[in-house]
Amino acid sequence: MLFMFITIAILLGIVYKFLDDRRKLPLPPGPKPLPLIGNIYQIPSENPWRKYQEWNATYGPIISFKLGLQTVICLGTHQVAHEILAKKSEVYSSRPPLVFMGECVFRGLNTALLPYTKQWRLHSRIQTKFLKPVWAERYAPLYDLESKQLLLDFLHGDHDIRDVFLRFSYSLTATLTYSKRIETVDGKMLRVIVEASESIAQMSATPMVSLVQLFPILNRLPRPLAPWKALGDEIYEKATALYRDCWTEGQKSQSWNWLRGAFDRSVTADIDTEEFIHIIGFIFDAGAEPMTGVMEIFVLAMLTFPDVMKKAQQEIDQRMNATNRSNQMPAGEDLVHLPYTMAILEETLRWRSIAPGGFAHKTTADDEFGGYRIPKGSMVIFNHWGMDLDPEVFHNPMEFRPERWLENPDLPLAVFGFARRACPGRHVGKGAIKLAICRMLWLFDILPPNVNGEEIKPDPLDMVQGLLSPPTPFKAVFKLRGVERADILEQEWRTTEKDPDTLMNSIYEKGA
Repeated sequence: MLFMFITIAILLGIVYKFLDDRRKLPLPPGPKPLPLIGNIYQIPSENPWRKYQEWNATYGPIISFKLGLQTVICLGTHQVAHEILAKKSEVYSSRPPLVFMGECVFRGLNTALLPYTKQWRLHSRIQTKFLKPVWAERYAPLYDLESKQLLLDFLHGDHDIRDVFLRFSYSLTATLTYSKRIETVDGKMLRVIVEASESIAQMSATPMVSLVQLFPILNRLPRPLAPWKALGDEIYEKATALYRDCWTEGQKSQSWNWLRGAFDRSVTADIDTEEFIHIIGFIFDAGAEPMTGVMEIFVLAMLTFPDVMKKAQQEIDQRMNATNRSNQMPAGEDLVHLPYTMAILEETLRWRSIAPGGFAHKTTADDEFGGYRIPKGSMVIFNHWGMDLDPEVFHNPMEFRPERWLENPDLPLAVFGFARRACPGRHVGKGAIKLAICRMLWLFDILPPNVNGEEIKPDPLDMVQGLLSPPTPFKAVFKLRGVERADILEQEWRTTEKDPDTLMNSIYEKGA
């Protein structure tokens, strides 16, 4: 018995010493913070990810700094990110609280902002059911339909580039989620979505919202002293009304859809109707903006690197001629035979990440890495900008070079996130965008506007500021590559199935 007590005492002593030694480890290096405000004064309001990249270059691939009283750990290379997550992903899978967005706007119902809890795992289980690769392949008829309409919108309309891509993206997710297409660029539903997104972006950038995020205790103030709460209520009510209307439409539809497929009471018994409306609404809403931004970046790249466009067009034309189908447009089955064109998407995702600062994670336990202490409750930033422009991994990283993906298909990408918080819709998004990119290059030359004999090219570094950072709005000319190609598009469009119920039932029957 005495021996057992001695053994336990020794083991407890070893554990205590281990924990005590861990507490004595230093934080990762970084810029010196000031009391109370930390390093806020050093971080620019625009393109903060570039400052993080600069700090990583100065202090190393893992650094620390302070946002107010919050400890921030910033990871600047793919190698460090994967080494940390390889064995400890459960420690790094939570989210820091975003007071305005998480509490005031979405009231704890937005899946992306939830901490790593039972609630998040339940949301994820419901949402990922129909997002797996095998299902993503079955959605090919929708990719076909929406990409054809995208071409027609550019061919016949005088629309902003972003609006055309927004219609494409939201129509795809609305059809999958609710069996409801968005058929026009200027439709009411799309306007409501855009207005809500713009309101969130504008309010999130205000000083008072930034202040309450840095000092969350301010959110305990009574409403008369906390005007951001009323703004959050307004956005929440608009978003909920939109999701509820879509929910009603989805339930009335004559076809299978994600809403109907997800409604399994054995899984959702503990979820009230309003939360379920938001769970499904999140699937509809969350993927469309990133898809839109990625396609804008693709156009920006074609304007900046026209030789890449010409090389892809040559590959596409050779494929269609070799298969004696010059009187047809490229189809989904052609994509596997177009390696260079497909590599353009991978390079688009790398060259300008749609989320350059990444989505912050939060540690749920103390950890250590490389001799440094990472405290519980730290905000962890995976700096996509620095990772995907790392010259040690990507030679000449600022150059748009699809060949790098043919030379090494296993190159890393940060855009879809990491570990348990990786984007579940990535397979659907990539499937849709690949076909759209291929067909745009088949039908159009994408050129800069010409004003008084001078080409007006956008600045490839000019980006919208926010969690998502697409290019600042710009102009481009979609020049038809031949009247006969427009005729092919029109002819194929006339015979394409457009009824969402018919399409969705066909998709379900293939998967049943």
